[in-house]
Amino acid sequence: MQVYWKANQNISEGTATTDYSGSFSLNFNAPIGIAAGTYSIIVVRSNQTPTTVGARFQVRKPKMISTAGIHNNQAVHAQLSGFQAFESVVINWNANGGQTITTLHMDATGSTDAYFAPPFAPKGAYTLTAQGSSSGLSVAGSLNIGPGILLALNTANQWRGLHAWRNSQCLLPKHHQWSHFCYY
Repeated sequence: MQVYWKANQNISEGTATTDYSGSFSLNFNAPIGIAAGTYSIIVVRSNQTPTTVGARFQVRKPKMISTAGIHNNQAVHAQLSGFQAFESVVINWNANGGQTITTLHMDATGSTDAYFAPPFAPKGAYTLTAQGSSSGLSVAGSLNIGPGILLALNTANQWRGLHAWRNSQCLLPKHHQWSHFCYY
């Protein structure tokens, strides 16, 4: 049997042979350059009625969830999905005239959960772009480089509390000014 990806034309994804129960398995990736949307997968069978059967396959837009703001020398946490399985995805940003930050490698589902530290950049708002090296799929998000206050729960300590960071120092308000003190 032949398996086809139906877009504007039929694209062959390979051949398969059924087992004793009539089942088969075939691994394939969406064709390069395919847009997000719903497509038909067509199986053309010989000596069977009906001769063609099909199923719907949805290609989702790539998605990036990432840290909204950091200070220089801090890591960005990014969760990517919607890329091709095992694809390399290049992370760029528009800081310092445009730079490649890192390359991340997707898992079998086209996803990853990773941390990376961008190079030093002046304080300001930037655009992170993730682009698949084989699929060409792309997604963008924003990243702000300090100043500002990033509120974070203390998870590295046995005590729990809320503290603020400004210029890499743990701070709390004291008499309407920032003191160099952390409350737990």
